[in-house]
Amino acid sequence: MSDLVVAEAVTVLGHRKGGRAARAVYEYIVDNCEIEYLDARTMPEVFQEFLRHDGTLSVADAHSAWLMSSRGIPEILSFDSDFDKVTGVERIR
Repeated sequence: MSDLVVAEAVTVLGHRKGGRAARAVYEYIVDNCEIEYLDARTMPEVFQEFLRHDGTLSVADAHSAWLMSSRGIPEILSFDSDFDKVTGVERIR
């Protein structure tokens, strides 16, 4: 899971349900998921993914698409229809 996805999820949950709920979900994710951090080493490749979609994906979505491609992950659970634009990714709704 991308650190940017963690940040988005915790931010939205915190806004809707408060800090305690956000903290509980954050701690669950950290304890149960492998988190890939966007850094100076991976940013150029993620930015190429972003450019491949001509800016129609967010950088966070481009990071997820890049991670999926680099790890051979074909499916994503998401409400975000932007992933329908990504070749080789099947969005599970």
